[in-house]
Amino acid sequence: MPRRISSTLLDLPDKYFFTIGEASQLTWVKPAMLRYWETRFKSLRPARRESGQRKYTRRDIAIIKRIRTLLRDEKLTTEGALKQLKQELKGGDPSGAAASPHRSSASVLREIKQEIQEMARELGETQK
Repeated sequence: MPRRISSTLLDLPDKYFFTIGEASQLTWVKPAMLRYWETRFKSLRPARRESGQRKYTRRDIAIIKRIRTLLRDEKLTTEGALKQLKQELKGGDPSGAAASPHRSSASVLREIKQEIQEMARELGETQK
């Protein structure tokens, strides 16, 4: 059975950095809440431009989506979400739910390439 690629990184536009407005639209989290989460979650620290504008990376977007899931879907408190995210980012989560924020772009691309090759082989076999 072929592995499935996390949609976390595939749903994003082909960009390296996102403004706070773009991050807000992609994650369904208001900019004010994003700024608040930056004060609470040490793993969420977007870089800043010289003008002071935040530059969110794909990793930041994945972390924001995970925080949103922990708080809204799993109904954890901020403290509970903080502990859970910290554990997941250290690799302590056996389910690998937050593995995507830790993965490099190269590893994601390798996984995509492998899945495409597997699908091409399967298509080649079915057409014979």
